[in-house]
Order: sequence, then C-alpha cells, then structure tokens
Amino acid sequence: MRGSKELFEELQEKIAYEINMVEEGNLNYLDALIEMNQYKVKIEETLNDIKDWQRENIDEIQNEAQGYKGQYKGYKFEVRNGKTMYDFKGIEHIAQKEKELKDLKENHKQAYIQYQKGMLNVNTDGEEIELPKVSYSASYVILKKIKK
Repeated sequence: MRGSKELFEELQEKIAYEINMVEEGNLNYLDALIEMNQYKVKIEETLNDIKDWQRENIDEIQNEAQGYKGQYKGYKFEVRNGKTMYDFKGIEHIAQKEKELKDLKENHKQAYIQYQKGMLNVNTDGEEIELPKVSYSASYVILKKIKK
C-alpha cells in the first residue's frame, strides 16, 4: 500500500501535467478545469469519508489516545465536544432586531458607496456615518455538470 506522501505527490504530478498541457497549447483551459475539478470532487468525497469515520469512531480514538497520554508518534490527540447551537428563527423580537441590524448595515454600506463617489458620508441630520471596513474576495469559476 502506498503512503499518503506518494498519493499526494502523484496527485500533484497529475495537476502539474494538466497545467503544463494548457501552457503548451495541447489542452484548452476548460478541459483542464473539468479534469482538475474531478480530482477536487474525489478529494472532497475522501475528506468527507475520513470525517465520517472519525466521528463514528471518536470514542475508540479517545480511549486509545488516553492510553498514550494523548500523544502518539509525534501527534497530539484531543477530542473536542460538539457545541450546543440555538436557532432563533420564529422568535419575532429577534427577527425584528436582525432586520434593524440588516438595515443599519445597509445604511453604512451605502454611505461607503457614496463616499467612494466623492460624496459626503452623512445622514439626513448631517451626522457623519462611520464607514465599514471593506475587503474583496477573489474571482472564481463555478463549474457545474449539466444534467441530461
């Protein structure tokens, strides 16, 4: 059985091959992206399998790790308990406050947009509206298989 290092290197070589084929003009960008996306889908499926296995065997993993005082072959093992999550949907006064917050954020966003256009960032009473910090995400391609 091959180790994880060899599998990772093989995958890196396959990706580098696809990129090289595009750069040499032997493969178009779309075909390369489709191929590399198939690698991505399989990797994500594998990661989910690992997570599922880990969740299913958490008690055994914890017990075994305790036998090694939480450290084994240079790794530290910790089990973190799941957290309690609350859903506030359907609670009217919380929904109202969330709407107020959404409107407030929109007001500050519009002030920023106006400021970018050279206008003043003030409200109707002439009070300055504090501008939000703005960051930008990278552009990306969405690839979806068309169902026949």
